[in-house]
Amino acid sequence: KRKKCMNKLNLSQFTGSQNFYPFTFTRTSVLSEGTRYIAEHLEAFWLMEKIDQLVRAIEREGKDVSLMVANLKPDGDDGAKLKIEDGDYNVMVEDQIKFTDLDFDRIDGELTIWVSPNGQGFTLYLPSEY
Repeated sequence: KRKKCMNKLNLSQFTGSQNFYPFTFTRTSVLSEGTRYIAEHLEAFWLMEKIDQLVRAIEREGKDVSLMVANLKPDGDDGAKLKIEDGDYNVMVEDQIKFTDLDFDRIDGELTIWVSPNGQGFTLYLPSEY
């Protein structure tokens, strides 16, 4: 079963990032302050890695990845669905996550992360940080 809500994350505090944090094996993709906060407080570095891998796969297919939108929603008792769209709401990939203990109650039931190229890899950030 999923972990239960300790306290809601205050994501409204993130309106821009001054600092970025490498997180992939190659250290070319980075997290903004807001996405790092989520990864740390929800133990969700795995999710950031998964988003990065899926966007890289879309890029390898030759698709435009100038703005990708990743959305994670709970699905069933223990699973989740990760959907990645382009900036025009076209679904590029959907991934079924069979098990996660991510506490969706702490993020108002779903999570949206924007992804943009940074010249070497990708930057993952909250929409409020754009």
